[in-house]
Amino acid sequence: MVSYFYARSCEREEERRDELVHDLQRSVGRAFDCATAVRAADEVHRLYAASRDDYDRLLGVIRKQLDLQPAENAGRVFALLAQFSETNEEHQICVLLTAALLETLLGELLVRMHVRAGSGWGAARRDLEQRLRGYDKRKREFGQLAGIGLCEAISGAGVPRFYDDWQVLRELRNRFLHGFPYVIDRMAAENAFELAKNCFGMFAYLQNRLCVGQPEG
Repeated sequence: MVSYFYARSCEREEERRDELVHDLQRSVGRAFDCATAVRAADEVHRLYAASRDDYDRLLGVIRKQLDLQPAENAGRVFALLAQFSETNEEHQICVLLTAALLETLLGELLVRMHVRAGSGWGAARRDLEQRLRGYDKRKREFGQLAGIGLCEAISGAGVPRFYDDWQVLRELRNRFLHGFPYVIDRMAAENAFELAKNCFGMFAYLQNRLCVGQPEG
C-alpha cells in the first residue's frame, strides 16, 4: 500500500509541474521548461517566507528566473508561482500508513518478546491491546524486555538513520493529526517510503536477535 501511494504521489507531482508549465505558457505567451518553472516557484517561496513585504524584489527574482523580457509582466505570473506546490494527498497517506505499519510491527515484536519470556500468545496479545496502547508505552516495554533501548537495538542493524527518521515521521504524523495538514510534504513521503522499504528487514533482524528460540506456548 505504501508503494502504491508513493508511486501515485510521484505521478501527482508530475501532473502539477505540467500544470504550472501550461499555466505559465498561457499567461506569458511562450513556453518554459519544467525545471526552470519549478526552480522559479521554489525561489519565490523561499524569498516570500523570508520577506513577504518585498514585492519588488520578488518580481525581480521572477524576471531573472524566467528570463522575462521588459514587456512581459512578472506580476502576472507571481500568483501562479506563489501558489504552486508539489505536495498532494498521497504524500500524507504515505506518511500515515508508514507510521501505522511501524507501530504495528513494534507491537508484534513485543508479543514475541513476551512469549520468549514465558507468556502465552493469547496473554501476550491481550497485554499489548490493553496495557501497551501507544508508541511511548511500547518503547518503554521494549527497553525493559530487551535490556537495551529501541534506538540502540535498531542501530545494530546497519540501516543508518532508521530510528531518527522514524521519530521525524512520528512527529509529522502527530502534528498532522492535530490539525496541521501542511507539515507533510514530498520529502516526508520520500522518508516514509524509505522506512517502509527497510522496515521488514529491520524487524526481522530484531526478532532474530531477541526472539530466537521462543517457545510456541
